[in-house]
Amino acid sequence: GDGSVSVLSSYFDFEQIEIQTQNPLGKKIRTHYYVANDTAFIELASASGIVLLRQEERDPRETSSLGSGEMIADALSRGIRKIFLFLGGSVTNDVGIGIAHALGFRFLDAQGVELSPCGENLIRIQKIDTSNLKFQLADIDLTCLCDVQSLLYGKSGATHLYAAQKGASEADIEYLEKGVQHFS
Repeated sequence: GDGSVSVLSSYFDFEQIEIQTQNPLGKKIRTHYYVANDTAFIELASASGIVLLRQEERDPRETSSLGSGEMIADALSRGIRKIFLFLGGSVTNDVGIGIAHALGFRFLDAQGVELSPCGENLIRIQKIDTSNLKFQLADIDLTCLCDVQSLLYGKSGATHLYAAQKGASEADIEYLEKGVQHFS
């Protein structure tokens, strides 16, 4: 969760990389990640975190992990191919389509119209366009680290467990749950 990479930076010789990206609602922010030995250490919460939004701004139907994806894309553009992504503390419920969008994936509706990569649109996705990928995915060694185990969906799934703390109402949770199931 929040602060994991900062704790590690106290013990390891990391180079801090500062970049401009966007918060979960698309507002420009400055954040950073760390690099050591050709490996990037990126904290999802630093661009997609719940702490970046005021309580009244939190809406997992509208938030996106796109800014975290831009951090990954920045590391990849620097030639880094090994990435540790620290999950937790997110205010998103987009199952990572924001991250994927930043890497070149496009999510289309039934008419072929590109959708914004947010939880609201998971249920509308009918096609995933991979024709404009920015990186060879087979060349990327991505390890995701988390401190919980939860299912993708279902009553014990991520949406039911975490969406309320991210600002979702009961109706939002049911809508997002259907979107996650559809996307899966």
